[in-house]
Amino acid sequence: MILWTHILEEYALRGLGLPAMSGRDEVLLPKASWLRAPRAADAIKEKQLISGNYLVKYGGEYLRETLKTGRIRLGPAASYGDPSLNPAIRDDELEISLELLPSETSMHLVDKSTGQKKNEIHPTGNVTAKYRSDTDYYVYCLSSVYDFRLYDDFTATCCLIITNPKEFISRLIRRFVEQFPGWDGWGDSVVYIDPLNPSRRGVTVFFNKHFRFAYQKEYRVVFIHPSAKNLLDPIFLELGSLENFAELIVL
Repeated sequence: MILWTHILEEYALRGLGLPAMSGRDEVLLPKASWLRAPRAADAIKEKQLISGNYLVKYGGEYLRETLKTGRIRLGPAASYGDPSLNPAIRDDELEISLELLPSETSMHLVDKSTGQKKNEIHPTGNVTAKYRSDTDYYVYCLSSVYDFRLYDDFTATCCLIITNPKEFISRLIRRFVEQFPGWDGWGDSVVYIDPLNPSRRGVTVFFNKHFRFAYQKEYRVVFIHPSAKNLLDPIFLELGSLENFAELIVL
């Protein structure tokens, strides 16, 4: 699939169509199919989802309890680097790396005794800049789209469609800070970055991700402690029934 995608993109960049193929060539083409996509389409064929007015939590049977009691699990950001996770989920949520062009990079030696800049350095190649959080934090991830392929990417069999995101996010943040005083929480849409053509304005590991994840259209809520915290354990919260503004879809 990766090779096929590159081939299609090359033809598109060159303004060409695919060449005629023989029957034998067609046998070699990948069969693009998401196993759960047909059922995902059937599940909402009679529903009207308006973009921007809902959030989706993809998952498993545990979402039944989430709907009834509002019980949710929040994991530490560091846990998403677990190599056992699939590529759609696994990421270093504590660091984001950018490649800066030499023409857009200013570098200087610093005098150790005075702290003043001296002797400008002119890089001969791209400069790798890494933004890293000095603390772990809690993150709750959702999507702002109902996308058929996300069931397979997240190995999900259910999803919770939240039709009042404002109420849900408000409850989540309020309940967290009640249970864990001293923490700050807020939600926002993730902004995706091309690491080879980045904007350095306001880059943050909390709400920026590599643009290979852009199709997921993630909305997340993060909780950070003013003092650096590491080795966090997963926690559970109960927000109360969500049945007034959420619906469970089971494939």
